[in-house]
Amino acid sequence: MQTPEPIQLENDFVLYPFLMLFEDGSRIDLKMASVYAFEAYLNWESTVQIVMDLDHRLQVQPIPNEQSFIIQKPSEQDFFECTNEFFWVATYVAKGILRHQFMYAAKHLEIIREELLRMIAWSISELHLERVNLGNAYKYLHEYMDEQDFEELRTTYAIGSSTAQKDALQTMITLFERYAKPLAESYNYNYSEECEATKQYILNILEQRGIGMKSK
Repeated sequence: MQTPEPIQLENDFVLYPFLMLFEDGSRIDLKMASVYAFEAYLNWESTVQIVMDLDHRLQVQPIPNEQSFIIQKPSEQDFFECTNEFFWVATYVAKGILRHQFMYAAKHLEIIREELLRMIAWSISELHLERVNLGNAYKYLHEYMDEQDFEELRTTYAIGSSTAQKDALQTMITLFERYAKPLAESYNYNYSEECEATKQYILNILEQRGIGMKSK
């Protein structure tokens, strides 16, 4: 059994999860909360199907839907923070590669990949009018993403050498721009000039140290 941190719901209600795996292979994710938290719970988890209501507390049975998992439109601040985090942390990746600090570079590649995935998810959501559920850990992403782009994304997980890390960094920058710029235009958001400047900074410092990026 594992007991993750309690989940904070709206109006200060709390949900207590218990994740259990049984010897027969069954698994149950049990969550417990006050009965008064039920409405807050339904707002947090829209896929609920009621199977038992012993006290007849519900006047209307909720209809399970995916609304709580739909990718929402980012605010302009969300968009800015994503682009800012991506390019700022990308400089750490470059620094790790230059210093031959493999683990340091690998750690920060994971961080910028998460920002890249956020940007791709927003772009896909915009294309489908904010009606997309990409699942936990983006497990359905391949069903919506351009096939070639997805294959490029997959290559960024192969970072077993400094050369592979360099290639992954370039690929992620290319993909990020490919999705972020059209999304900014569609939502009339500002795509900061600092992003382009930071990209050039990364390319320049790698080239100056004789670690040129592959041409595309």
